[in-house]
Amino acid sequence: ADALEASIAAVSKYGGAKAGYRTMLDALIPASAVLQE
Repeated sequence: ADALEASIAAVSKYGGAKAGYRTMLDALIPASAVLQE
């Protein structure tokens, strides 16, 4: 789960994408939330 969080942060930082931008983050963010439960 920590690696997934790090990848989300890196994609957001370098790509400028955020949730709702129709990127792979829209799939990764909910998956990360489920893994953290």
